[in-house]
Order: sequence, then C-alpha cells, then structure tokens
Amino acid sequence: MKKRLIDFISANGRYIALFSCLIVGILSRFAFLNSAPAGLNQDEAYAGYEALCLLKYGTDSYGYRFPMYLTAWGSGMNALYSYLTIPFLFLFGNHVWVIRLPQAIIAVLTIYAIFKLVETQYSYKVAFCISGLLAITPWHIMQARYGLESNLAPGFLIFGLLFFVKGIKNSKYYMLSAFFYGLTIYCYSAIWIIIPVIVFLQLLYVLLMKKMKPDIFVMIAFLILCVMATPALLFILVNSGYIEEIRTSFISIPKMLYFRGGDISVDNIPANLLYTAKMLFLQNDELIWNSIDKFGIYYHGAQLFSLIGFGICIRQIVVGIKKKQLELSVFLMIQFIAALLIGATVQVNITRINAIHISIVAFNAIGLMAVINLIAKKIKIIKYVAIVGMLGIFVLFMGYYIKRYVPVLGTFYQDGIIEAVDKAMDLSNDNETVICVRNVYYPKILLLAEVSPGTYINETEYEYYPSAYLHPTRIGNIYFEIPPENEECVYIVSYWFADEYRAQGYQVITYKEICVAYK
Repeated sequence: MKKRLIDFISANGRYIALFSCLIVGILSRFAFLNSAPAGLNQDEAYAGYEALCLLKYGTDSYGYRFPMYLTAWGSGMNALYSYLTIPFLFLFGNHVWVIRLPQAIIAVLTIYAIFKLVETQYSYKVAFCISGLLAITPWHIMQARYGLESNLAPGFLIFGLLFFVKGIKNSKYYMLSAFFYGLTIYCYSAIWIIIPVIVFLQLLYVLLMKKMKPDIFVMIAFLILCVMATPALLFILVNSGYIEEIRTSFISIPKMLYFRGGDISVDNIPANLLYTAKMLFLQNDELIWNSIDKFGIYYHGAQLFSLIGFGICIRQIVVGIKKKQLELSVFLMIQFIAALLIGATVQVNITRINAIHISIVAFNAIGLMAVINLIAKKIKIIKYVAIVGMLGIFVLFMGYYIKRYVPVLGTFYQDGIIEAVDKAMDLSNDNETVICVRNVYYPKILLLAEVSPGTYINETEYEYYPSAYLHPTRIGNIYFEIPPENEECVYIVSYWFADEYRAQGYQVITYKEICVAYK
C-alpha cells in the first residue's frame, strides 16, 4: 500500500503540486467573498457602478461610449476592471461578490500562470514552492478579495511574461504576450511608464542571448502591442491639451476634469526610493486594507529569505550570461527593477507599487528553498516541517483575517451600507421622498441605488467643480451632507449619528456601521 502511494505521487507529482496550489488559492480568495471584507470599498463601488452603466446604458457614467479610461472621481479610473465585471453583472446581478469576482479569478489564474512559468525553466517542485508561496501570501490574498481595479496589473504582467517565455520556443506565443501586455495598460495607468521598459529589456535580453529570430509572428506581436497602446498615447495627448477628446461609437478618449500627469516626478527620487525600501522592509504602508501588522505583506521574517533569493538570482544571471543560457531570474529581475522606477518617481504605497510584489515573493521562495535544502543535508525531515510550518502560518493568517480583521475593515468599508441603501430606497417611495446621505462615499450610493448616467450627468451638483476628486452635493433626489430646506428626508448616516437623530424624533434602524433615520 505504501509503495503504491509513493508510486502514485511520483507519477502524478506535477498534477498534485499544481492542484494543491490552486485549491489553496481558490479557497482563500473565494470563501466568504461577499462578506470578507465586510461592507464596500469606494473604489470597487465606482468600478462596479461604471460596469453597471456600460451594461445597462452602453455608456459610462459621464456618457462616453466604450471609454479607454473612466472619468470617475473627476481625475479618472482604470477601465479594464469594469469591462471584465460586465458579464458577471449580466449573469448574476448587482451584488458585492459579483463585483469582486474578476479580481479573485485573475488572482487564481496568476497562481496557475506562475506555476507554468517556473515549470518552463525548472522542475515542478520549484514551481510548487513559488506558486504555493504566492497562494498563501497575505498581500496576494488581501488584494484578491476586493475589486480595486489597479490590482489587476500584477496578474496581467505575469500573463504577458508567461507567453513571452513560451514564445522563445514557439514564436506564435509572442502574439499572446503582446496582447496581455497591451491589456496591462488598461489595468493601471501608473505602470504605463514601465511596460515599455519591461518589454524592451526582455527583447534585448533574448536577442543578446541569440534566442530570438524575428519572424512574422514577432512582427504581428509588435503591431498588436502598438495598436493596443495607441489609445493610451492618444489619452495623454488629449489630456495634455494637444488634441481634442475623441468620441466615437466604438471607443472614446475622454478628457479628464483633472489630469494627474503631474503625479510622476523625478524631483524626489532619493526620498521616494528610501520610503519604498522602508515600506517593503517593514511590510506596512499604514493602510489597513493593504496589510495586517501582525503578518505583514509577505509574512514577517521573509525579508531575510528575499535577500538570499535576490543574491541567488544575481548569481544565476551572471552564470547564465557566461554560459549563454536563458535564466528565468533575468525576467523576474527586470520586472523588479522596472517596478522600482515607479517607487522612484511616485510616492508609493503597497498598491501603487503592486508590480514589484510577485518578484519579491519569488525571491522569498528561492531563498527559502536554498536554506531548507542546506539544512536538509543533515536534517532530511526539514522539508516536511517547513511545509507544515508555512501552512500553519497561513491558517493563522486566514483565521485572523476572517474573524478579527474583517470587522476592522468593515468599519472603514461601512458594513451595512447595502442594507441601509435598500431600506432608504424603499422608504423614499420611488424617489418621491428625498434621501440625504452623510459620511458615506457617493460611489457606493451610485452603485447601490443604480443611478442612471442620465441622472448623474444632468441632475448632479458639486461642491467644487472641476477637481481631482469631485464631491457631489446632490444627485437627483439624493443629497449629500446638507439636506434641502423644508423637505422631509430619509437619512443614511454613520452609526455614530444615531443618537442625534433619535433626539430629533426620528425612527432609527441600525445596520452595523450605518443607520437609516426617518419620520
């Protein structure tokens, strides 16, 4: 029996390893997706609202047909996430878990892509270590569980890299690589500056190593990337004032109310890099939705293994160049260095520099494997101890996240907002009664009340206009902060206002962090 089990594992080790990584990845990213994190993040609400507008009305909230960039907030929002959300909204309706679904799916596919990528260069055992570590990494789990549109970028960068590496043996795959690198442009505008760097350095590397022969498929891949990048170039020209905005029936290049092109600067490179290094070393940017102090973004203690892994990759690169052998370490290093360009030119947080994290996870895994293999020469059981230990830490993290951290996030994400808006809409008697909202981000109301683009465009008043982050004072019959005079209102307010409204004779219904007050 024991021999049969060993033979089965030996014969099917690759599939067992991949299946194990995917099972862990799926469970940790999909379980309780509707309620963990509790409430609704304002950015995922806006992405979901734009998807709803595009699905139901064929335009975004500002009336643009198929915009390559959304005008949301006034200074814009990346568009790809909203487009990916549309089919799920069509199939399942307007629910929080539906809006989060694209992020969770891409995260799991990233685990699969990492496995396939590493397996092309090394054994499935190395692939299991790196993709397995990614599957249990706090950063990757937390970013997969809510629909922040910019967090699509790391996954699409890996998809592009996977097909680039596959293209070295079969040039047809370069076309898919170009397609995914092109899609990455629409994941996150902050990485526009590094996609050309990544693609150029990868091409330069394989050409110098004489592993690429330009052919028709390489030319087609180049054209695909150019075509997909053209709307982004036009967007820059439009918002820099060189050309007028573009509106067609199949694509729009909108002019933002406020263009954040000045966010990128070379004036503070040393200070930015110092902050980036400090943030990555401490594994904390002081934003609770990005990291948990007790665990960090890669788990505390990973810094040492990452440094060891980084050193091993440098050695592999040097040896590979001498022997004219391709090394996966080069591609990981290219993405790492390119991501540092963002850290040098932008004041970052864990999300803004999300392109760097998968490389660091890979360095961490490589360093960890090296240490374990060294110890295993004297203590053979250490490999199994390490696996059990990492799974134990992962279980502790997930338990803490679900039981202890979700309520904390619920305070910030205003747990209960969904039920509160539903109740307020019922009480408003089909818009006959005014709704007044206090201390709630307006995109949440737009999504949950399913405000039409026509209402948003024609019946919205702002406190300041234009601005980088618009603050409406009224959208249709919904008022924000200041209610209309001499009008009976239904109030949606934070729970700490409950006693204030009770004292004024209102009936108050509390939904965790949010209350509905009415007479």
